[in-house]
Amino acid sequence: MLGNCKHCSREFIKTRKDNVYCCKSCVTMACYERNNYKYVSGRYEKDETSNQKEVEFKNGQTKNKKIEKKLKGFDKKFEELKGLIEQGQKTTSGLLTATLGPIIARIGELAGKKIFWPGSLPATKDDINSLKKQNNEIREQNNRLLNHLEKRDQMKYFL
Repeated sequence: MLGNCKHCSREFIKTRKDNVYCCKSCVTMACYERNNYKYVSGRYEKDETSNQKEVEFKNGQTKNKKIEKKLKGFDKKFEELKGLIEQGQKTTSGLLTATLGPIIARIGELAGKKIFWPGSLPATKDDINSLKKQNNEIREQNNRLLNHLEKRDQMKYFL
């Protein structure tokens, strides 16, 4: 089934009947256009200068008021946590230990790798592909050697 991309208008073969875009990059670029992103020196940034209309929800609140309401809730929770920290309660120290412990362990792990194994980096797809290629070349050499040995044995048998 053929279709036209909603972003670039190029004709493409649909793998599903609800496909609208020809590739993932068109999906991303269309999202950037819908959300008013602007290309700025190697990356996309939200364009804050655009005049965004306030969206009304079913209950009559506008988008900005709903966001403000959520922010007030976050402020209230932040103040509660700040109060717990100032009081020095055990729950706060446990929370601090629980969050900082894994971070410190990961930093120690990375530092150890840098010190003891400075050349150890995770394998990339290219590394794996080159190893597969070398493995195939070795197999071919082994097969040629085995064929050569079989021919030599056959020659000895006839002589």
